[in-house]
Amino acid sequence: MSLIKCSECGHDVSNKAESCPNCGISISTPSEDGDIITVQHTTKKWKRVKIYSWIAVISGFLMFGAKESNELVFWIGVNVILLGIVGLITARLGAWWSTG
Repeated sequence: MSLIKCSECGHDVSNKAESCPNCGISISTPSEDGDIITVQHTTKKWKRVKIYSWIAVISGFLMFGAKESNELVFWIGVNVILLGIVGLITARLGAWWSTG
């Protein structure tokens, strides 16, 4: 057990204490467990690609399932769905690649 100085009042405090007995401030020491939490951030670029891809898939299904649509609208819907699926796969791979 060693003594450290309180950052607030300068009083000697045990390194195992959770707070200073003199002023009550919390003593923040690095955890001895080594519990390090790593957060990986996905860039906004890939989130935008994913949102646009979902919009494409949904609008493609709306065109695909329209009751009174002609054959052109049907095939445009199919292509928009496929484009959306490719976009979702690309967004997933891009987010994975950019975060390492």
